[in-house]
Amino acid sequence: MAQSQSILVAPLPKALVKFATPIAAFLLTSFFILLDFPYHHLTSRVTSAASQALGVEIDASDSSLTFGLDGIGFRFDDVRVELPTGDVYDLDFARLGAGWSPSWLMATPTLFFELATPFGDAEGSFRMGDELSGSGSITDASLDELSFLEQMLPVRITGTLSAKADLETSGGEPLGPLSFKLLDGKIGHPDMPVTIPFTELEGTLAFGGDQFVDVEAFNLLGPLLNLSISGRVEHADDNGDRALDLELNFSDVAPGVRSMVEMLGVTVGRDGTLKLRLGGTLDNPSML
Repeated sequence: MAQSQSILVAPLPKALVKFATPIAAFLLTSFFILLDFPYHHLTSRVTSAASQALGVEIDASDSSLTFGLDGIGFRFDDVRVELPTGDVYDLDFARLGAGWSPSWLMATPTLFFELATPFGDAEGSFRMGDELSGSGSITDASLDELSFLEQMLPVRITGTLSAKADLETSGGEPLGPLSFKLLDGKIGHPDMPVTIPFTELEGTLAFGGDQFVDVEAFNLLGPLLNLSISGRVEHADDNGDRALDLELNFSDVAPGVRSMVEMLGVTVGRDGTLKLRLGGTLDNPSML
């Protein structure tokens, strides 16, 4: 016991002190330089570079260095993003930086991101290489506020979205799972006779493999009808068409909707149920 106590109180070897002191001084000095560096001077340069890379106009009021479990990065406050369409979105803050990952040892950078906005939050990471890959989540995003989605989606949809994905690209196509849940919204299309309101719309999609996407689950609950979809969308053929093979099961179809559906040549059961099979292509679907 006395021997162990003597080891604890014994002075450090002079050689170790001489070697460790300058290293410790360098590390401490670097740390305080990092804390006190005027990062706000970099804000305009970084936002300008990001604007050119993304094809949008980005402005931010200030930036600062941040440390977290996801990595070391920069935080930009009061971010303003203007899309080419003229739509403007204000973000509370955005964080971007180098994520902790062994991929850096293979010269494949991993970056993390975090966005906080009045209309929803998002966070995740992505790896940069010959094929892009990453994972992330969206929480309580109000699609009503994101008007640019109308140009990206085949349907008009509103509601509050939460989603998770872990995707990579292979030959330019996505590969991996995606799950989502929408609350209190509407879904519509120019070819649909009525806009369908829903209280909940949730689904699980698996991209890649033998087909472009496998619809593992797609369930809509609403006051006019309930709907579940399963099936798959095939890979694009030489003409770029993606063939459909989907089964649609309707239940609790409201009387007002039933009459409109039957005008399309299909019959709803007395119990308010209907089963359809959808074929054709993504751009030109048809009932089988």
